[in-house]
Amino acid sequence: MKLRVLFHLVICIGSVGFFSTGFTADAKQDSDKIQQILLNAKFAEMQVDSDDTNQPRDVNSVQYKIGFKDGYQKAVEDFKKSLASGVVVTPAETSQTASVGQSKPPQAKANELINDSFEKLVKEGDWGAAIKSATAAINLNPADPTAYINRSWAHAEKGMLDEAITDANKAVELAPRNALAYNNRGYAYELAGSLTKAKQDYKSACELKYQPACETVAVFERAKTGDTQKEVKELLNRSFQKFKEKDWHAVEEISTRAIDLDPGNAMAYVNRSGARAELGLLSPALEDCNRAIQLNPGLGLAHNNCGYTYELLGQPKQAEVAYLQACNLGVKKSCRDYFRLTNATR
Repeated sequence: MKLRVLFHLVICIGSVGFFSTGFTADAKQDSDKIQQILLNAKFAEMQVDSDDTNQPRDVNSVQYKIGFKDGYQKAVEDFKKSLASGVVVTPAETSQTASVGQSKPPQAKANELINDSFEKLVKEGDWGAAIKSATAAINLNPADPTAYINRSWAHAEKGMLDEAITDANKAVELAPRNALAYNNRGYAYELAGSLTKAKQDYKSACELKYQPACETVAVFERAKTGDTQKEVKELLNRSFQKFKEKDWHAVEEISTRAIDLDPGNAMAYVNRSGARAELGLLSPALEDCNRAIQLNPGLGLAHNNCGYTYELLGQPKQAEVAYLQACNLGVKKSCRDYFRLTNATR
């Protein structure tokens, strides 16, 4: 928060100083202004350099750090040169403008778009909108790793795993000590079934002090043991039994325990998606069946549960597609549901 406030302070100085033709010709006043500007620049630089880049941070703290030094330092250098030559720099002569009443510079707009993509990810789960905002931010400032981090997450959630990995690779290239870049790439590898690569990236994120990644590494370690696999199998059997009894809360609770032990178990997500759909938790149910499909695209029951959830959501066309896929994978009930929907819409 200190860095964010400081950045606004410096920009404010720039808007009334760097690009204003209102500077006096008096050498003493100009010298004093220069000294104050340089002191502010040095203080801001110290704040940036003292930031612990090993620590994961929220989108705001990243975005105010990226691009600060080069943009601000250029403004300082331009202003010094202009005074030395006796010519004051005008907005048209510099690539960065902060004059009152003008449109926002690209970096500021990129920051807004990064914030928007983060909001779409965390609060709304709108992966498509998150990708759109992050892409616009990248077009404005392709050197900001945060936009790639956000877009990699959204791509992963949409099942666009190659794109997610590509974005995470770029984020790692731009910020090799950013834990979230490794964590997101690990997540994409996990969904793609490349568990060895996933575990390595989670370990890297953990070493950079991102605690959720450390917890995921621990889960991977536990999932290796025979005792853990035996426990997961027992939990799945119990969830099947509770499903027959229509005890949806128990199914959800037991399936969640199985997922905690083995996050790569597609059947556990299938069971939980069915229970959540019956409980009216339709968005979480859809997330679970989509996750199951990502883990095992040939699992017919996962497609069936997505079809059922889409039907409950009032989206018959999507339900038809999911039921047809499940039918093609051998789920007979899905075939009946597909024909029921297609006949009803004729």
